[in-house]
Amino acid sequence: MAAELSGEPRWKPYADWCVAHGNNQPEHAAIAAEHFVQIARDWSFEERKRFSLWLVNSTGRVSEQCGRSRFRRRFSTGGPGLFASRIVVDAVLRPTLAEWRRDEPDNPEPHFWAGLYDENPMPSLREAIRVDPAHGPARAATGWLILNAVDHAQHGLPSGYLGDPVDDLSSLREAEALVDQAVDQGVRNSLEPHLSKLREAAEDWIRLRDQMRGLNQSSRNAIWQVRAAKDSV
Repeated sequence: MAAELSGEPRWKPYADWCVAHGNNQPEHAAIAAEHFVQIARDWSFEERKRFSLWLVNSTGRVSEQCGRSRFRRRFSTGGPGLFASRIVVDAVLRPTLAEWRRDEPDNPEPHFWAGLYDENPMPSLREAIRVDPAHGPARAATGWLILNAVDHAQHGLPSGYLGDPVDDLSSLREAEALVDQAVDQGVRNSLEPHLSKLREAAEDWIRLRDQMRGLNQSSRNAIWQVRAAKDSV
């Protein structure tokens, strides 16, 4: 990232942050980030927007190049990835995205990017889809959020299921519709196996929960393992 910034003299303090961060020099990194924020606050909106778009795209690309497969999902949906200074995100990126959304409410891009940084991403991502129903990254990101929520509901199986598996099957149908057609094929290929696995677990829990009610943990595990072995045949 620092090398990419060599052609942008005004962004040099952020290049300095990249180097210090990469060399595990937290004090130097903090100074460089503060310096960059002081400079960037005086930039025009267009300059802040240009930097912000570079930042969210380049960090995802770096994550992918580093082979960090556990971050690939965020990269594939257009997420911010790794290697972003928190103070720069809070003082430059977020305000820039907020201004962009105010200026262009009918543009899905600022809603999409802001959603990836919101504590609750769903409203912004759904707004991006409302503005542009064919916006693939927003559809993919929303689909992943749904899958993550269902995954959390199932993480204790076969001890128990958090929430209602019937509701989760409905949510998974929504996720499937979201990623159908409009989403990049590579991203769709990474989503669909996970979606299928979650759907099978919800359906199997509905089918087996009465049978497992009142049993001890060992018996529950045995029934669930037989189910898993049967499904894999």
